[in-house]
Amino acid sequence: MSSWNKNLAILPAGVTQRILLIRHGEPVEQIRGYCYGKLDVGLSANGCGQA
Repeated sequence: MSSWNKNLAILPAGVTQRILLIRHGEPVEQIRGYCYGKLDVGLSANGCGQA
């Protein structure tokens, strides 16, 4: 990454940034272990409780 400028990662004084991390609920058991990508998969009963 020689073209990356590490100075761009520093925010100016007084500037804040918020990062939100969002986790989805557990998917149905039959498709567990697969990479879902952009698929819209259903939630298991446990996943519905988590959501």
